Amino acid sequence: MEFTAGEFNVRLILNPTDFILRFEHSDTHRVYERTFFERDFIDYNVLGGLEFVGKVLRSGLSCPVQNMTVSTSELNMTIPFTHPCFPKPLNLQFRIPSIRREKGGADIEDMSTRLKKMEEVITLCKSLSERIEELEQRCGDTITLAGCDYAIPVGTTQLILIKNNSMLPDGRRFSSWYPGMYHQHNHGWGEYNLTRPVNHPNEGNNPGWTVLPQHEKAYTFNTFLSLKNLKYLKNLTHLTICGSSESTNYESIGEVGRLQDVKIVANMQSQHRGNPPEWQYTPKDSQPNLYNISWISNLKNLKSVSFQGCGTLSEISAIKELPNLIELNVKNTSVKNTAFLANPKLTIQTS
Repeated sequence: MEFTAGEFNVRLILNPTDFILRFEHSDTHRVYERTFFERDFIDYNVLGGLEFVGKVLRSGLSCPVQNMTVSTSELNMTIPFTHPCFPKPLNLQFRIPSIRREKGGADIEDMSTRLKKMEEVITLCKSLSERIEELEQRCGDTITLAGCDYAIPVGTTQLILIKNNSMLPDGRRFSSWYPGMYHQHNHGWGEYNLTRPVNHPNEGNNPGWTVLPQHEKAYTFNTFLSLKNLKYLKNLTHLTICGSSESTNYESIGEVGRLQDVKIVANMQSQHRGNPPEWQYTPKDSQPNLYNISWISNLKNLKSVSFQGCGTLSEISAIKELPNLIELNVKNTSVKNTAFLANPKLTIQTS
């Protein structure tokens, strides 16, 4: 139902269990709306329910005898309408929300206030971001990397980040049980298994754990998350990351300009292969999800690069941008073509 009542255009929407009453001022286009339920007119339900009340309401609003006042938050309406079946006048006094403002300027003013607050928040966030970055740079003599539970000295020159209990291609195994140490896995030692823990003729000669040289730092991780803070290791020249299968973002390495050696490799295992037989290191598990190495073109000082065991890596065109490279290892990767890297000074190892 749509009709006019005084200065208002009225719309009455009847539903099975409720009805919606909407007023729109013809001049200001200010809109008010409220939903009424059966319980609001329990006294009149016996006379025909909401449909009957709606008809009476329409007649009352259309009647010349009416008293309606509107304020910014309240709509008061009295319908002194007499009907032979209607026991008493219909009086409506309720607070009702405004859907539309009287003036567009008010909306603009409110929006401007909100934008100003947003600008203040953005400025604050920017200030906090700069402060956090400053604190990261001035966090003493160490940095931290998300996923690695150790403080790494900022003066580190040779850094190994390795998944706990993983083995490098050179046969060194690292464990969180022995921080700062490694176990050299010699050719001939089989992998541990429950039925035969040791598989070597010289079972009693298993070498113990050896302390890393002072210039080399190794840190184990369980789930590696971010390399963001590597850029604060200003003296870093050698970086090894082993067994990082969770991370796919290695772009932060491109910000460490002093790097001369980069190894992103899989966790390895020693296997007896070939005829005549020989021992080889092959990927075991925790292989890096390495797809894009475009960041490596920023590292002009690189001399040696290894992606051994990165089975997802197939595109290495960025290697052409490294003028000082003399060693490249792409064994056990998806790299098919290295002919474009032909250079008498460059040694390439492929699978």
